[in-house]
Amino acid sequence: MTKGIDNERLAGAIEALTEQVSVLRESIDEFRSAIRWGIENDKFQSSPEPSDSTDDLVAVVQSTIRDEVAVIQDSLNEFSIDMQWAVRQIRSAAETVKTQLLLFRGDD
Repeated sequence: MTKGIDNERLAGAIEALTEQVSVLRESIDEFRSAIRWGIENDKFQSSPEPSDSTDDLVAVVQSTIRDEVAVIQDSLNEFSIDMQWAVRQIRSAAETVKTQLLLFRGDD
C-alpha cells in the first residue's frame, strides 16, 4: 500500500467525519428550536397560572440552554473548520506524492 492510498483513505474518513459533525450541528439546531418553541409556548409550565418563581425558573433554564448550546455550536464550528483544513492538506500532500511518482517514473 502506498502512502498516497493511505492519505486518500484518511482524507475519506475525515470527510465522512466532517459530514457527521454537520449532521450533529443540524440536530443541535433542531433541538434548540424545539426547546425555544416549548419555552415560548409555555410547554414547560407545570401549572396553568405561572408564578414569579416559575417565570424565573423558565428564564434560568432558557438562558442556561442557550449558553450551553452556543458553546457546543462554537466547538463544532471550530472542529468542522479544522477538519476541512486537514482534508485539504491531506489531498494536497496526496497530489504532491502522485506528481512526484509520475515524474520519477517519467510519466507526464
